[in-house]
Amino acid sequence: MKKALILIVFAVLCGTIYYYSTHIKDLSEKIQSLEKKEVELEVLSIKSKADSLLLLHHYDTALHYYGMMDSISNTTDYTDKAWAYINEQKLPFDKINELEKRYYHKEIHIKNLKRNQTHLYDSIKFYKKNNQVLAKHKGDLEENIEHNQKEIKNLKKELVLKDKEINRLEIINHDGAEVKFIGEVIDGKANGFGYAVFEKTGFYEGYWENNMRNGQGQYTWGNGDRFEGNFKNDIREGFGVYYFNSGERYEGFWSDNLREGFGVIFDKEDKKIFEGIWKKDKPKNKKQGMKS
Repeated sequence: MKKALILIVFAVLCGTIYYYSTHIKDLSEKIQSLEKKEVELEVLSIKSKADSLLLLHHYDTALHYYGMMDSISNTTDYTDKAWAYINEQKLPFDKINELEKRYYHKEIHIKNLKRNQTHLYDSIKFYKKNNQVLAKHKGDLEENIEHNQKEIKNLKKELVLKDKEINRLEIINHDGAEVKFIGEVIDGKANGFGYAVFEKTGFYEGYWENNMRNGQGQYTWGNGDRFEGNFKNDIREGFGVYYFNSGERYEGFWSDNLREGFGVIFDKEDKKIFEGIWKKDKPKNKKQGMKS
């Protein structure tokens, strides 16, 4: 009877030990699984932050987070993929800068052609004047032709004025300055070509759209500085030339009233000081001795 009782107790103890050992093993596996999921969640959280920084072009900070993920995962895959993406993004910017450089040189070539054309017209005018002296009767005939051409031109202007309303306006621009405008007005707003005096700042002549400078125009400041180029929604945007009253000038691209993209700056002796890429009105990779 005693032996039987001992065997029963022993069997119960063995069963209990087996149950708890199995339960402890299951708990250990569940803990390991939870820890693994916790690491995965941490990696996903870091990856989300790193991906956002990468899309915003904050490359150094993004690479730091990708390095943290590589350390956790014991790999270099995240950093390698980030570098591949960064290198892909650099290529379009290089191409854009190259296109801007080509556009600039094309504009300079056109400018030189126009200058040569002006010299040619001056020469033609000179020979015409001498020819008038040698042949008075021919000069009188040309004077009559010129008079008739002026009359035709005036008639054309009158026809244009019938279609376009020329008027004076007083405008308040986006800076809160008063602008006195005279030119083409459509639907009560400055639209087309016109002139304007900006309160205490300067004078503008060029194209307008809905009371804002849009298209080609020229703005002259009170201190003598002058900009000739493209405007968009009342700001300098695209290609343009800025003439400083000191004699220097900048030829290149603009964005939000700042020098942005490819551009060249010359001193008052027409000597090239800097040619390259500009960022937020400052030259990138600027060498010592060059002025902005």
